[in-house]
Amino acid sequence: MSFLMFRRGMAGVRLLLGYGAAQKLPVAGLLKGSGIDDALLTDPDAELDAAQELRVAANLFRLLGRPPGLGLTLGLRFRLGNFGLWGYGLMSSPTVGDALQMALRYLPLTYAFSAIGMHVGPDAVELHFTEPDLPPGLGRMLVERDLAAAAMLVRQVGGEGLTLTRVALKALPGRAGVIPADVGDFGGARPDFKADRYLIAFDRRHLARPMPQADQATAALCERMCRALMDRRRSDVGTAALVRHHLLVLPPGTMPTLAHMAQLLNTSERTLKRRLHDEGTSFRELAGQAQAQRAATLARDARLSLTEVAERMGYADLSAFSQAFKRWHGVAPDRFRRNAQ
Repeated sequence: MSFLMFRRGMAGVRLLLGYGAAQKLPVAGLLKGSGIDDALLTDPDAELDAAQELRVAANLFRLLGRPPGLGLTLGLRFRLGNFGLWGYGLMSSPTVGDALQMALRYLPLTYAFSAIGMHVGPDAVELHFTEPDLPPGLGRMLVERDLAAAAMLVRQVGGEGLTLTRVALKALPGRAGVIPADVGDFGGARPDFKADRYLIAFDRRHLARPMPQADQATAALCERMCRALMDRRRSDVGTAALVRHHLLVLPPGTMPTLAHMAQLLNTSERTLKRRLHDEGTSFRELAGQAQAQRAATLARDARLSLTEVAERMGYADLSAFSQAFKRWHGVAPDRFRRNAQ
C-alpha cells in the first residue's frame, strides 16, 4: 500500500514550490501536469490527490538535474506547524512517547510517501522507512525527504535535550548513492550512507520525556478531529490497505497481534475483524502475505547470506526458514535468489 491513495493538504506542495522559487525555477514548470492552479494554492482548506504532489516533486527533481541528497535538503525544511491538526496534536501530547504513538496512528494525515514504522528496543527507539515504489531516483528522493522530516520533527517534539543516535540510509549504486557534500549532522548523528536500510534512532529514555506544551484538552480535541478525518479517508482507501501498510514497515522477524494492529488503527479487534471480513480477507492472511513479501525482499539482497536472512525473519535455523519460504513462493530461497539475479 502507498500513501498515494490518500488525499492531503497543500503544505507539502507549498514547501516544494518555495524551494523551487529559491532556486529560481519557474512556477509553471513546477506545476506542469499537476492540475494545481492559483485557486488551489490560495485555498486554506484545499486538498490534493497525493499524485498531484508527486508530480510537483518529480518536476522539481527533473528541473534541478536530479541531484543526490535533494530529499534530505527538502525534509529539513519541515516544521510541526506545517502539519495542521496532526502537528498540534503532537505538540500537546503528554510525553514524547505519546506524541510518537499519535504520529503513527494518523500518519496518512501527513505528507509522507514512505511507509514508516517504529520499533522500541531495550535501549533505543528506531523509526524505519520503506522507499515508495517509484522510479529509483525519485523514490530515493522521497524516502530521504520523509526521513529528514521525521528527524526534524522528533527533535522538535523532544526539545533540545533529544539527540539522534543514528541516521542510516541504504547504500545505492550510481549517482543516487552519492553522498551530498553539504549534508552535516542530523540532530547529533551524521548520516551513514552505507547501511542496508533507512532509519533514525534515539535513546529509549526520551519516550518518557514530558512535552513542554502538553495540554490534555488540546490533545483530546486534536485526537477527535484527526480520528474523524482518518475515518473519512479510511472509507475511501479501505481497512485492508491500511493493515498492509503497517505490516510492511515492521522490522523483519516481528509480527503484531490483531490487538496491536487494532490499536494502531485506533479501533477495536472486533471492528477490525469485521471490516477485513467485509473486504474479503483476514488479519492472518494479510500477515502471511507480509511475511512472504519481506522474505522475498531479503532473499534478493545478495549482501546477506541465507542464514542471515533466516535469522532476520525470526527463524532458529535455515532449514525451517527454507520450508516456510517454499510454501510462500514455491521454490527454495537459494533457487529464488539465483532466478532473481
